[in-house]
Amino acid sequence: MTAITVTLDDFCAELSRVFEQVNRDLPAISEQKGADATQVFSYRLPHQATYELLTIPYDKFHRNHGYSLQDFIFSLPCYLTTRKFDKESQVVLMLQTPNWWQKIRHPHVLKHLEIQVAKDGTNLVLGPSKAMWPKRSRRNWIFLLTEDQQSKFSSLIPDTSWWRSSQKMWRKFWARKAE
Repeated sequence: MTAITVTLDDFCAELSRVFEQVNRDLPAISEQKGADATQVFSYRLPHQATYELLTIPYDKFHRNHGYSLQDFIFSLPCYLTTRKFDKESQVVLMLQTPNWWQKIRHPHVLKHLEIQVAKDGTNLVLGPSKAMWPKRSRRNWIFLLTEDQQSKFSSLIPDTSWWRSSQKMWRKFWARKAE
């Protein structure tokens, strides 16, 4: 399955758009519930001597308040790692666990991304992971970061100079054997 690659800012903008759309649609839903106010709820009380039919109009059950979302908060376990896009190495957030060969070449850090969507905008909080080994996600999403976000998050990724030096050493070793 191919990965869905989207910038983190575009993802947040889409969440904000959906949040605003839901808040526009919710008052219409509450008005539709009040449309059947002419109907009644019928019931009988079994402990009365005569079993007469009692009714309560539906408008007594309906509140005349409009619904709206104040905020929407959810979190995702993700991996902070480097990937190559257009021959350029970038710091990205991945929802799916990297494959074992990607873990060897590029170190990754398990993080917890909390997304808070409210009327004033979207807030992101990248914190330490709550789980040591999260379940493997079927969501193969890669979030591309802006230059500013990359510079902030790149310090969280461990140094890979040991890998590069060991690669050079093995290349020299195999080049000598081939001669």
